[in-house]
Amino acid sequence: MKKMFISLLFPLLFQCEVLGDPLHNIPPVYLPKEGENWFQERFGMTWQELEEGHSKEEIDAFLERWRTACPNDPEAWKSSANWITNNAQFLQLGNHDDGLGVISIVNGDLVVENLETGKKAVLGEDQIGFEETMRGVDFNLDESLVRFPYRVDIYWDTILTLLSIDEYDKTIEVLGLLSNNLIAYKGSLETGGYKKLEVEPDVIFTDFCLDIFGRLASEPSEEAFEASYDLALLMTQKAPKSIYGWNCLCVCLNKRGQPLKAIKALKQGLKLNPDDHIMRLNLGDSFFRCGMFKEAKAEYTWVIENSGDAEAISYAKEAILEVE
Repeated sequence: MKKMFISLLFPLLFQCEVLGDPLHNIPPVYLPKEGENWFQERFGMTWQELEEGHSKEEIDAFLERWRTACPNDPEAWKSSANWITNNAQFLQLGNHDDGLGVISIVNGDLVVENLETGKKAVLGEDQIGFEETMRGVDFNLDESLVRFPYRVDIYWDTILTLLSIDEYDKTIEVLGLLSNNLIAYKGSLETGGYKKLEVEPDVIFTDFCLDIFGRLASEPSEEAFEASYDLALLMTQKAPKSIYGWNCLCVCLNKRGQPLKAIKALKQGLKLNPDDHIMRLNLGDSFFRCGMFKEAKAEYTWVIENSGDAEAISYAKEAILEVE
């Protein structure tokens, strides 16, 4: 959105180019407060700038007016989603009578546990549930992705929101959408604050996937593991020339008890970069799981002689003792 300062001597007014009409005809949401240096709406302000000194209702109204007045401004939608997320996270932290706690969903109830005492309490029905609130954020961000397929930060916000409510399938879906949209988009990619990005789409996709893969791998649930496997497959499909997807796939296949398939994936990755010592170590481990000790030793030996990485060399030396 192009902004234009109408006057520096009078209240700051922003004009949304997409509308073609100045916004000075729209009455202000807020009345001036003592010490403030503006007396009209400033649609360039984020909710963080407004939070101190204004009520939740005022900020809700402000953001709605911003989205309505400037529907093609990505910051309006992003700020709205971030504001809802902030409210949900405030609840999740458990600003509860019993003290600071964490929120969990147990049998459909929102339960807050005091971190100091261990005491648990079911939150009242009048409080907004974290999961319900975050689903509202997801709805807002879905709309944002349709409107602004070039805004990389909105994809990331969407992915983290989905992860927070264990929507793993949709998380993978959005990552696939990111790959398709960024590659197809012919203009400049952007992130928050309208900043232009000079990064290739496949690099963005791979970085996002690796971060999410790590998050999923830290989750103990079977659903999270299956999601990590689906994500690894997506990486090999969307970025087949990157070694990272093949390495992630190997990790999942070994966890599934399929070391032969892991070996096949690793060999595919090593065609891209035969000098990657991490993949060499994983290949040695996969051979070991298959009882192919001679092949495993060859990979560990390669790491010792070629990697130059002290930690990898130490691991390989210990592994060789098990195969000899």
